Amino acid sequence: MNEAALIRPVPAETGAAEKKWKVVYTIVERPERAGEPPRKFWVRIGSAFINRDQSMNVRLDALPTNSMLHIRDYEPPENRRREDHGNYRNAEGGY
Repeated sequence: MNEAALIRPVPAETGAAEKKWKVVYTIVERPERAGEPPRKFWVRIGSAFINRDQSMNVRLDALPTNSMLHIRDYEPPENRRREDHGNYRNAEGGY
């Protein structure tokens, strides 16, 4: 039996097309200055795409200097709310 016969398409879930890709960030911590506490900035550096077998392909537009990636579901701007310090948070409370 050939391998193509073993591969079956994964059934699409409701909303699966919207969740097929993710956003890749690196979180940069800025040291405190002028008496302010240190702040963390989320810098978008790429995208990740979900494959049929649930693995990911990650495409980076920049390389993080801290060697850390943070991958999240894409959240449209209209679903985000602005909170303190101008950072964006999604409905679950994450950035």
